[in-house]
Amino acid sequence: MTNELEGLTGNTNKVMEVAISFDRPYDLQEVVDFLPTNLNVAWFWLEAENTNELLDMAQVYGFEGLQKPISGVNDKEVYAANYSNFLAGLDKLQNKTSKMADMYAKYSELSWNEVQVKGIIVTGQEKNLKTIANHKFIRASEIGATADIVPYIKPYK
Repeated sequence: MTNELEGLTGNTNKVMEVAISFDRPYDLQEVVDFLPTNLNVAWFWLEAENTNELLDMAQVYGFEGLQKPISGVNDKEVYAANYSNFLAGLDKLQNKTSKMADMYAKYSELSWNEVQVKGIIVTGQEKNLKTIANHKFIRASEIGATADIVPYIKPYK
């Protein structure tokens, strides 16, 4: 498994998204606590169908984090609302497959802050992502989309 964050120099003027799988499951409060506030959690990974638990987006389930801050609403309120949307989707799909039924049975019993997260997708500036590159909670990381910070691409974090 590769931790692509370790290869960042932190010296370029880029914004990027990074998929991170954790060394173990963490509850949402732990995730919020160990990430710096200058990074944005765009997605929370809860389950995978594959056996090696790598973050393969074709086989994972989770819910949206926060794409952009909402004035007057704290991040945790957005996460809780997105978790409710995730549950509503599972409720509608539970009669389609046994996987959805099992997931609905499991997650409908948990509040959003009781959920164990296996990984996340974060967005942020390279210099800010570099600060977490060697943290113990990272099992593996993969850099996705990147863009130069130019006058018309301005990160909010």
